[in-house]
Amino acid sequence: MPSAGLKSPARAVAAAAASFAIVVLVWLAQGAYDSYQRAIARADREAQNVRILLAESTAHTFDVVSRALATAVELRRETEAVWGPAIGKTSVHEVLRGIVGSSPVVRRLGWTDAHGNLLYSSEFRDPPSFNVADQEQFTVHANRSVGGPHIASPTRSVVDGSWIIGVSRRYDNAQGEFAGIVYAIVAMDYFTNYYQSLDIGGDGRVALLRADGTLLARDPDEPSIRGASFALTSLFREHLPRDPAGTYRGHGAFDGSDRIVSYGTVPGFPLVVTASISMADALAGFYRQLARTAPLAVLVIVATGLGAWLLVVLIRRREQLAEAAAEKTSLLESVFASIDQAVAVFDRDRRLVAWNDKLPALFRLPSTMIAKGAPLDELVRAVSDGGEYEGEDPAQAVTDRLQYAASGERMRYERRRRDGTVIAVDWVPMPDGFLAITHTDITELKRREIELAAAKEAADKANGAKSEFLSRMSHELRTPLNAVIGFAQMLELNRPNNLNPSQLEYCRHINHSGHHLLALVNEVLDLARIESGDLKLSIERVAVADVVDSVKSTMMPLAAKAGIALDVADAAGVPDVRADDLRLRQVLINLVSNAIKYNRTGGSVTLSAAAIEPGLVRFFVRDTGVGIPKDRESELFQPFKRLGAEYTAIEGAGIGLSISRRLAEAMQGVLDYATEPGQGSSFWVDLPVETAEPDAAWLAGKADHPAVARAMAGGYSLLYFEDNLTNLRLMEQLISTIPDVVMLSAITPRLGLDLAVAHRPNVIVVDVNLPEMNGYEVLARLKAMPETCHIPVIALTAAAMPLDVKRGQAAGFFRYLTKPIDVKVFLAAVDAALSASDKRRVNGG
Repeated sequence: MPSAGLKSPARAVAAAAASFAIVVLVWLAQGAYDSYQRAIARADREAQNVRILLAESTAHTFDVVSRALATAVELRRETEAVWGPAIGKTSVHEVLRGIVGSSPVVRRLGWTDAHGNLLYSSEFRDPPSFNVADQEQFTVHANRSVGGPHIASPTRSVVDGSWIIGVSRRYDNAQGEFAGIVYAIVAMDYFTNYYQSLDIGGDGRVALLRADGTLLARDPDEPSIRGASFALTSLFREHLPRDPAGTYRGHGAFDGSDRIVSYGTVPGFPLVVTASISMADALAGFYRQLARTAPLAVLVIVATGLGAWLLVVLIRRREQLAEAAAEKTSLLESVFASIDQAVAVFDRDRRLVAWNDKLPALFRLPSTMIAKGAPLDELVRAVSDGGEYEGEDPAQAVTDRLQYAASGERMRYERRRRDGTVIAVDWVPMPDGFLAITHTDITELKRREIELAAAKEAADKANGAKSEFLSRMSHELRTPLNAVIGFAQMLELNRPNNLNPSQLEYCRHINHSGHHLLALVNEVLDLARIESGDLKLSIERVAVADVVDSVKSTMMPLAAKAGIALDVADAAGVPDVRADDLRLRQVLINLVSNAIKYNRTGGSVTLSAAAIEPGLVRFFVRDTGVGIPKDRESELFQPFKRLGAEYTAIEGAGIGLSISRRLAEAMQGVLDYATEPGQGSSFWVDLPVETAEPDAAWLAGKADHPAVARAMAGGYSLLYFEDNLTNLRLMEQLISTIPDVVMLSAITPRLGLDLAVAHRPNVIVVDVNLPEMNGYEVLARLKAMPETCHIPVIALTAAAMPLDVKRGQAAGFFRYLTKPIDVKVFLAAVDAALSASDKRRVNGG
């Protein structure tokens, strides 16, 4: 058997050559791997050494600056204690110069008053008028954002234009009040000169950043990114939270190149230093060694295997060609037979070499036309003669198709045939100059595209109509409710003291029913927005303790009035959650309100919050009411289902629970319950824990800022733009309850603008929906006139959709209040506006 005799030597030769090649490759790979690891380890050590040196130097530098600041603070405290304001500027100047002269780091020292005005400086004997109240080094201390020394972002010096870094400390007077700052200036050159002296490779990088990611200094220096934030880089998001110091391989934060980065915090200061070596520098020696050794090993492998390969080729060439041809033919036939497209393949001379049965069926061509070696131009002309290119010039159609074939580029076009079907034609270049042409029936796809476009257009119209309806319904319902609730609240105030107890009770019923109707309107609108997908949530970090305390303060009076004991557990140690703060309060208030309403006389309600497992917080509301009947539990979360409560005196619409569950789900949470008829019910909301570290802005927002109450004194005037006479009458009655405030009214915008210029009222109230021009145009004109640009303008409108409120706030209204009017909220807004008007008058505004 000759064939068996040929195969056995071929296998032996191939096996021997392969074994030798494997040995050489393993040896080469092991040596290369060891060399690579040594190069990486060496670069790691170099980067760590530079980083450690940089951290120690930086700590020393800012320690010197801190001591200079401490000396300056002590100097200021002693001089003010002894001399007070009478201390001579020259004396302080000389002492500050002495402190600066003894420090190689500090370029200037000085201090300011509580308003940011420069008082003393080591640079000037008699400091010029200079104010830093808007600079970072001042504002962080004025707002108590930091307790110790603060390192500001790099900035240009107003003295000589050079780049500097300011380090400042807050200074309080003997009464503990903020009295300004003491600052030190460090020249950027101090850092860049030092960094340039470090040996970290030709493409090495060193950088100094604040702990919040702000870049302070870098080598090589790039002025365009001084002071830029790199808080979102992997260094601050991944590595620093895990370890205050370390080394990793990744993309450089500044140029995106592959680097070995060593980072670490600076002891005693909120700073981070980095030293990075590019992988190109780290592996330069490795690549040089590899370039010397690899060719030799490859040459040995090639020389040894070449002879064996030639022998194997001679033995196996014919068998391989035959097998390959058979496999390709079989595969091609299988593929052509299985696909839905009509396919034709042409060689480099554009002669037919392969096709499937769908090709002649599609174009109704005779079998004599579809044969191996058929020229492409003849087939195209035959298709054209069959009327396939209807609507085109036949000769031009043939020319165009042949140009496609000659271009060697991939082409795709669509064609509608006489029977209405749509064909997609693809001209696909193949290896060795071959060309494949496919024809795909896309009639159904086109039909679905048209239907989908029509359906999308109809859905968009329906959604737009629904949004318009919600907006109009909100406006049309709130406008009359404004008068109903407003006048009821005015009567309930009983300022003339001429209503008897029965009449006051009627007023309370009207007011209560109006608010009940308003709550129903709000719930229906909320439910509609949720169902339409228009509900917008602001997902953020929410403090659980704050939410629980807020719900407690809101619901305690309602519980007391109903004779229900409300027990709220302390949630001080519960972790923060990710939620919409306002919507979370809405859900909890609804659950507690239901627990109070559907309780028994003398019953109790418990509200608590706790972490039930890693990453999850549960809010728990338990009541001692009658529970939920087992046969009606399936209706619990259905809108407008009240489970029999509609036949009792308990008010409600049956929407709250449905909205609450959907809001919880929208916040990636779960609302569920358990009940025992006759014993009570428990409802709970599970929400995810916020795992990210709180940022400075959120922590600052948690700080208490005492409100400044306005002392009412002197006469004030209020101008009201309103074209509805009922609302004007309500406002007149309401303003009459405020001492020393006179109301002016205008039923047209133009009259109101004239009155504003003539009388210059202390506060202006504008209805947004006015004839001739709307409230936004009125606001723009008031802001544009020097006589009225300083007057606070309050919007009072029935346009209460979330987008309306955001637009009003962005436009510059002092307050954006919605109808129906809440008398207490409106009076508080007027009081705040009058207070702002007082401040402008005192300041000469």
